[in-house]
Amino acid sequence: MQRPNFAASVFASATETLALWLAQGWPPVAAAVGEWSEAHWSAAEWVAFWQGAIPGWAQRLDDAPAVLIAPERRARLQDVVAQSHARTERMLGEVQDMIRGLSAQGVELAPLKGARVAPFYYQPASLRPLGDVDVLIRPADVTKARRWMDGHGYTFYSRSEEDVVYLRGTRRPEVWHPDNAHPVELHFRLREEFGGAGLHWDMSPSAWRESALAPYLQTETRLVSPPFLLRHLCAHMASDLFIRRGKIQQMEDIARVARGFAPGDWDAFRSGVPARCARFVYPALALTGRTYGDVAPLELMREMRAQVSPQLRAWVDASTLASASESNPESRSGIGVELARLLAETRWETARALTASLLPPRWNLMKRYPRLAASPLYPLCYVLLNLDRVWHVSQKLARGRSRAL
Repeated sequence: MQRPNFAASVFASATETLALWLAQGWPPVAAAVGEWSEAHWSAAEWVAFWQGAIPGWAQRLDDAPAVLIAPERRARLQDVVAQSHARTERMLGEVQDMIRGLSAQGVELAPLKGARVAPFYYQPASLRPLGDVDVLIRPADVTKARRWMDGHGYTFYSRSEEDVVYLRGTRRPEVWHPDNAHPVELHFRLREEFGGAGLHWDMSPSAWRESALAPYLQTETRLVSPPFLLRHLCAHMASDLFIRRGKIQQMEDIARVARGFAPGDWDAFRSGVPARCARFVYPALALTGRTYGDVAPLELMREMRAQVSPQLRAWVDASTLASASESNPESRSGIGVELARLLAETRWETARALTASLLPPRWNLMKRYPRLAASPLYPLCYVLLNLDRVWHVSQKLARGRSRAL
């Protein structure tokens, strides 16, 4: 689905209203949606499509007056809903096949993110769209896991410092179609990076320590605990927020997991967040809570807020999902320098962040330059990366001068 050519204000309004609609239902948004133009509806459809929100939105539409939405738009949404449900069902079936196949090879795996959330927090599980599947394996098992993937219909796509990515099937233009390629990310290190700013949080030891063998649909595998799951979802969402790729789907996951906490889970959640890592969790909890209502205890939120820097507190207070997602039309080029200033807490972190922004690890370039990064000519990736940045900065400066004139 192509991005419609509307003003940034239209996308901002549609994004915030849509997020609130999914979070709290029809009554809080009735007045705003009643004044939507055709542009707002089209922008909302685009946002819902790319932020994994169409199945949830379709459910919420049943509570709104039928005359508000054009029949052809509703039919289009229902087509995507049907495709998304079928895709998730198929991909969860493949996860179970992986669990059985890899278990026979002595490989333990733990589903992450959508693959972990869908069967336990959504009813039916297929309500949660799956763009890809993430699982955690141990570093010593990578070779055995890759051999199994190679022999069971998966094609190697890329690798990084943290994972190996495989695809099953071929790419199709219909993103949520069940036959569109199914990416699988085999994480051998669960390390969240923050905006290419040279800052990261290695969560691998905690993931294994806070997991246990448990039923998973029709199989049995390692499941990370709810406190760890929420911690990881928050860190991953924050990582995306910082580079303006936040999603309604991420807020929905966080809200569902948080509201399902048992007594004692919040203590376990908090004990797993070192003070230095509050900056990687607080933004996601704060933005989710702003839309979904208080999803975390107020005392915890006050404690974590006090642990982040004044500049990050100000950034969180000023941010919205619209500004921290792809609804924001501003270029992300050069954002690593901005993030270094925002997130770094020491001179050493600032220096490391700036270095990583200009010269990221080789394998982190695979998604941008997959063939070149894998070849002996990979140093050219750094030339192309920074030439692209120079071009975008020059364009931004030129636009600024033209507005000044």
